[in-house]
Amino acid sequence: MKIAVAGGDLRMHTVAQMFSDSGAECVKFGLEETNVALTDAFKDAVAVILPLPCCKGGYLNTPMSNVLINIGDIFSAGGEKTIFLGGKMPIIDERHIDYSLREEFLIKNAVPTAEGAIEIALQELNTTLNGANAVVVGYGRIGKYLAEILKGLNCNVSVIARKESARATAEISGHTTFAFGEIDVYKSADIVFNTVPFTVIGDTELKAIHRGTAIIDLASLPGGVDEESAKTNNVKMIRALALPGKTAPETAGRVIFETVVTILREQGVCL
Repeated sequence: MKIAVAGGDLRMHTVAQMFSDSGAECVKFGLEETNVALTDAFKDAVAVILPLPCCKGGYLNTPMSNVLINIGDIFSAGGEKTIFLGGKMPIIDERHIDYSLREEFLIKNAVPTAEGAIEIALQELNTTLNGANAVVVGYGRIGKYLAEILKGLNCNVSVIARKESARATAEISGHTTFAFGEIDVYKSADIVFNTVPFTVIGDTELKAIHRGTAIIDLASLPGGVDEESAKTNNVKMIRALALPGKTAPETAGRVIFETVVTILREQGVCL
C-alpha cells in the first residue's frame, strides 16, 4: 500500500515515519529538497496526507522545501480513487477530507498547544507561574486543558467564558469565572491567554491591563485580540500560531497520524 506525505513541517516527518513503520510504502514530497516528481510521488497512492494548514495563498504549505505548487495541481495529481486528507482543506467531499475538524484530533491537539503556551509564558514572565494571576479567555478544548495545567502550577486561574454552562464547569474545576465584558479581571492579571478566534479583547480590556502583562493569543487568525489597540495601549501581544508543530512536533505528528488512520479505516482502507 502506497501513502504519499506532501508538504508541512516536522510534524509531517513523524507522520511519514509512522506510516513507514506500519509497513506502508511511504513517499515524501515537498517535505525537504527533493527531485521526486509530483506524478511519481502520487502515482498509485491510496492516500495523500497534507499538512495543517494544507495550503497558504493557494499553494501547498511547504515551509521546509522550496517547492512551489498550486494546491489544485496537488489534487489533480492523484488517481481517481486517491483520498486527500489535510488540515483546513479548501475542498471537502468524499475524497477531500479535513482531519483538523475531527473531534478526536481537536482534543488531542489541545495538549501540545496548551503546553507550548506555558513555555511562552515562562519566557515572558519575570516571576514564576507559581502564585501568578493567570486569565484564560475561552473554555473550550484548549482553554480547559490550559486552565488545569495552570492550576497544577499553583496559579490563581480566572476563566472568562460566554456560556453559563462553561462557567459552571470551570467553577466546579476550582477556577474563578467571569463573563465577557467584566473588566476587573484584567486589572490584576500577570498573564493572559486567549483561545477565542474572534475579537474579545478590545480597547476597553486592553486599557485595564497593567503594563508588563503579556497576552498570548492562541486562536487561529484573525485571533481574539485587537492588535492595533494593543499597540496603542502598549500591551505586548504574542500571536502563538501552530504551536504543536513548533514545541512538540513528534507528539503533534502522532496525533495527525492516528486521526488519519482512523479516517482511512472508516473509508475501508486498512494498513
